[in-house]
Amino acid sequence: MTKLQTIKIKELKEENKKLRKIINQIKHSTKCPYCFSMTSIKHGKRETKKGLIQRYECLNCNKKFSIREESFRMRHDSDLIEKVIKLHKKGYSSREIAKNIKEVSHVTITRWIKDFIEI
Repeated sequence: MTKLQTIKIKELKEENKKLRKIINQIKHSTKCPYCFSMTSIKHGKRETKKGLIQRYECLNCNKKFSIREESFRMRHDSDLIEKVIKLHKKGYSSREIAKNIKEVSHVTITRWIKDFIEI
């Protein structure tokens, strides 16, 4: 084998490795919220108050997005909301809960109860 053939083989192997990586990312991709395509790949992470969040790039429309959790853009931790709901189910009023939990107002607690308790 000549030196040129060896170089070509290395280049092809490297290109093949890159393609396998992209195919693997597409297989584990998520749906784009803009064009609803399933051809999105990982595109780094961004730091938030709640920690690192995976970012994605759609190969169809080239937009970047991240997966939204159920507590997206909420100021308070889901554990706190869960605690409030449990206290409400035990019979405490929103004002009584707000007196015990100084972090939130009774209005916020009332909204959480309305939003998160199935009627």
